[in-house]
Amino acid sequence: MNEPTKRGDLSPEQQDTASLMRQMLGKSIADRYVDFCRVASGAIPLRVSVPVAGHAIRELDSVLRQTLAGPIGVALEATTEDKARLKATRKQLRALGFKDDAVNRAVEKLQPRRSHKEEIQAIVTRLGLGADGDITRAWILIAQAHGEAHRRDFYRSLVVDEEFRLEWQQPFDTVVRGLMIALQGRYAAFMQRVDQLVALADRAAAVKSFVKEIPGALPLLWHFFNQLQTADWLPHLAAENLLLGPTLPADDDAGDGLLLRQWPAGRYLVRMAGSEDPEVRSQVVQALRGVGTSQHVDVQQLGVEVLAALPADDAAPMVDLAEAWLSRDARFVMAQAPHDLLRRLAQGGHGAAALRVARVLFQVFDNSGRLATLFSQHMYEHFLPDTVKALAPACGVEAVGLLCSLLDQAVRISGKFSDDPPSDYTHYLSGQISEHGVKHDVIDALVGGTIQAAKLAIETAPSCTQQVILEITSHPAKIFVRLALRVLSLYADRAPELAESYLTDADLIEASWCSTEYAALAQAWFPSLPPAMQQRVLACVDSVPDKYIGGWKQRFEAQSKRPVTAEDERLFRLSAVRDILWGWRSVLPEDRQAQVTAAVKELGDPDAWRRGFDEPEAPPPEAPDFQAAPIDEIIAFLQAWRPSPEEKRQTMTALAQGLRLVAGENPAHYSANAPRFAGLPLLYVRRVLEGLENASNNRKSLDWDGAVQLVASVIQSTEHVPSGIEGDDADISWCVKAAAALLASGLRQGAKGISFAHAELVTRLVSAFYQKAPRLPESTSYEESYRSSPFFAAQGTARGMAVELVVLVLFWLSKDDSGPIGQAPRAALEKLPALRAILEAELADDTPTGRVPRAVIGRYLNWLLFFDEAWVRRHITELLPAIDLSLRDATWISHLANDSGPIKDLATNMRDCYVAEISRLSADDGPDDRTHVEERLAHYLVILYIWSALSDEVFQLFWDTAPASARKSAMWFLGTQLGQPVDQFPEQFRARAYSYWDRRLAAAKASSNPDYFREEIGTIGQFFIHGKIDGPWLMNQVLAMAASGFAPSEPYSLLRHLAKLSAEHPVHAVEVLAALAKNPRFDRWVYMSQQAEVRLILANGIASRSGKGRSVAAETISYMAALGDGGYLDLLPIAE
Repeated sequence: MNEPTKRGDLSPEQQDTASLMRQMLGKSIADRYVDFCRVASGAIPLRVSVPVAGHAIRELDSVLRQTLAGPIGVALEATTEDKARLKATRKQLRALGFKDDAVNRAVEKLQPRRSHKEEIQAIVTRLGLGADGDITRAWILIAQAHGEAHRRDFYRSLVVDEEFRLEWQQPFDTVVRGLMIALQGRYAAFMQRVDQLVALADRAAAVKSFVKEIPGALPLLWHFFNQLQTADWLPHLAAENLLLGPTLPADDDAGDGLLLRQWPAGRYLVRMAGSEDPEVRSQVVQALRGVGTSQHVDVQQLGVEVLAALPADDAAPMVDLAEAWLSRDARFVMAQAPHDLLRRLAQGGHGAAALRVARVLFQVFDNSGRLATLFSQHMYEHFLPDTVKALAPACGVEAVGLLCSLLDQAVRISGKFSDDPPSDYTHYLSGQISEHGVKHDVIDALVGGTIQAAKLAIETAPSCTQQVILEITSHPAKIFVRLALRVLSLYADRAPELAESYLTDADLIEASWCSTEYAALAQAWFPSLPPAMQQRVLACVDSVPDKYIGGWKQRFEAQSKRPVTAEDERLFRLSAVRDILWGWRSVLPEDRQAQVTAAVKELGDPDAWRRGFDEPEAPPPEAPDFQAAPIDEIIAFLQAWRPSPEEKRQTMTALAQGLRLVAGENPAHYSANAPRFAGLPLLYVRRVLEGLENASNNRKSLDWDGAVQLVASVIQSTEHVPSGIEGDDADISWCVKAAAALLASGLRQGAKGISFAHAELVTRLVSAFYQKAPRLPESTSYEESYRSSPFFAAQGTARGMAVELVVLVLFWLSKDDSGPIGQAPRAALEKLPALRAILEAELADDTPTGRVPRAVIGRYLNWLLFFDEAWVRRHITELLPAIDLSLRDATWISHLANDSGPIKDLATNMRDCYVAEISRLSADDGPDDRTHVEERLAHYLVILYIWSALSDEVFQLFWDTAPASARKSAMWFLGTQLGQPVDQFPEQFRARAYSYWDRRLAAAKASSNPDYFREEIGTIGQFFIHGKIDGPWLMNQVLAMAASGFAPSEPYSLLRHLAKLSAEHPVHAVEVLAALAKNPRFDRWVYMSQQAEVRLILANGIASRSGKGRSVAAETISYMAALGDGGYLDLLPIAE
């Protein structure tokens, strides 16, 4: 076995180098480097490690030169003279009697070659490195490592020491890393060499050259196999073992982040498996056998795809591979291939093979005490029905047996059935046995699948009906009896003896756990029973009460505390027989049907209790049509109607709810007639008010004159006696709040709502409602609601609603251009002393109940500052009392969470609130809805930063201590501000917003903990969504952050916008794409789904007149190729 790489043996830089080598040159070369690093680090305890390390350097040096020289075009080509001389040499050697192998080796040695130094210089130059640079000089000096490899010192230690590391290992690490980094930008040369080999007509020569020249890296292997479309490659690939795959389970380093499976030949074999040539398919089968013992998930998954692509006759003998590969360790969760294979086998006449696949594919097993499958959640029940449709017609009884066996295992694993100790809870499963409907778990799916399979098997071969039933009942759990009864009820005429046997089974007749299925069978076959047998069944039914009468009497007397009377016993017997016969009463003899009908009339429908849960309350049928009937008729009916004791479902609540709905749907009519509802029971009045409020909130037109009259009659009512009708409100308080809510809705609409002619009345109504409002919250759950949202909790109280009405009146009157408030809105509160007195009285409350008015005022602090700034400043210490944090927080949290935005002119007054809230971000303190408050705080701080309204230490505290989610939210909001049109976001604010980003990026680049900044800085990817932020600025920021190891989020939007920018800024855009391609933190899945955008950016870069644009685009294409995406090679300039 391969020993896994121990990460601790390699430095982070060496690990990254090894990862690049695996990605671009393959595992075998990378493993050589890993082993060298481990030997040189002393991780492998060798007594003579210097020669080993020296040999490793020499071998790696040779491998790197040989691997890089050919594809990047530095191999020395033989001249015409060289070729003639080699030809003559070959001829002379043969004349001397040398064999061909010896001649070929000699000629190979005589091929023209560069010197070691020349070859190195040529390679580094081709990779874009300096011919006399540090890497080149170090690489040339490493050639002297042969001395270390053959050191023979007698007394000097041969263990790798610090001197060896300084002299050899560190320079070699530098060389290898420099080569790998440079190779990413020239990797397209390897891909292009693969293209040349694929184009060769001599397949054998092409494969041999591929093996010799191309390293075994996944991107190259995939590029090679993806282009092979013909079968003539197969024998040559097999001869060079290129069809083999990894045999051991995948390790963590194998893919190095590449989005590629590790068996590239598998996809080619899938294509070849569909060949019409039997010889080709035979070779595919042979190749599959070659990887049959592999434990690697990619081989197993692709292997099953190959099997599924083969004709059934070829796949059936290979089913043992599917059984081995469909293991619990390699779960196929969403893969389609196993299902395709199973279906192809079943339809191709290989039922036994299909059953073997189904058995392993749908296996159930115990996973730490839980029922488990190879599928992810709910996918078992998703795939099973289609499998049954394919399997059951072909396999008949065997398919039913498989499903029953799986169901038997499932109920045992889940603890629903046990032999020892004996227990059976399976009769509680699947309330109604059926193959139809949604299945919600594995057992439910197997129950439905068993019925489906039984039906298909019987319909395909009717003679197997009895065998199907016997197969089902060969399992002991009760669920199988229910299944058998259900299936038999569908096909009783095909197994009459079994139907008779089950119908006359005394235990089943009285059993409640299978009563539904027994009733179905009785409905199907009881009329076909001989009269004597029918009478025997009915006699058995009649005898059931006798079996249980003794126990019933004991329970009855214990509960009722009295002896059982003859009437009690009669009713017991009657109900017992009724319950048994109820499900199949329609097939009973007429006299028996009459008895059941009489029993139901006396005792009731045995299913009525179930329907009671489903039937909603309803208005009485005689109620008028609230939509069309005259108002007088409606009011008269509501005034007179009373609930009936007999009709429990006909309620006042349902009637009132209908009134509410219609008032909301036809608000103009109901609001015009609203005053006429004032004398009705309170619930009706409240529902009309609520319906009108809903309509108003949805901006439907109301007759506000009528609505205000109803509001006034309710709020100003001095006495309203409750009706006492069941369901009516106990007092007027709810109705008054509903009236206030409708009033508030009208005020919010300003000039479009309530007429200003009602100004004096509205002011009086607000004062009257305030006087009626209780000081304490009405709800017992107020504190819980307050923790979630102080404002909404306070608004839900009558007191809070009264304070809100005061503010809303200010707003409403300010919209009256002809009135005194509308003409001087900044002095509104000063001109309304009665309303001002309410606010001041509320602020005077410094008890805990004082949180209610402050929570409402905090929500409207921006409005109040507008309507009377001097008043707000006079009362700022009462609004935000430093000595009582609970009262301060009531105002502050409502302002933060619910107000229209921060207040620049009060920012310094609120500085301590901002600081406290920033400190609270990481604590379990404050309102329950922390996410919303956190986001609002972040947005407020960004606005205040743009306004320069707070000192820098506040923002620095936020940057230094806030969690990533808050800083990320702030950065997102900054993008929304920058995305505003120029006329809505002045230049001085824009410059300040840019400086926010500049400071955060500078801090991130200078930080020793870059992870702290990644989410925050990455948010710039969302800036691209707006499409209105300066494109060149955005691209510069992405380049700057990428250069420091940061990657933007929202990559899809970024690439879409970058593609648009590339039309005007082709060089700039392709530079950004290059930076993203090189950034390991940028989501590589994006390239797979945004290929059109990537292609457009690259094409525009190549088409630009800038040499830089063309070279960067070409380099990016190579980087993409190194990541396994060779789809852009066709864009490369011809010179490449």
